[in-house]
Amino acid sequence: MNQFGTKMKQKYKEYNGQEPITTLAREKYPDDLSKRTFKLYSD
Repeated sequence: MNQFGTKMKQKYKEYNGQEPITTLAREKYPDDLSKRTFKLYSD
């Protein structure tokens, strides 16, 4: 992942299971996922 991130000019942080990860949409994983319901759509 480090090589891929460098190539794509992106930084990746390993999930340690202790601290939540914040997405670009400002959602926090896994906290926000446990509070929502998701619907799957298909064309």
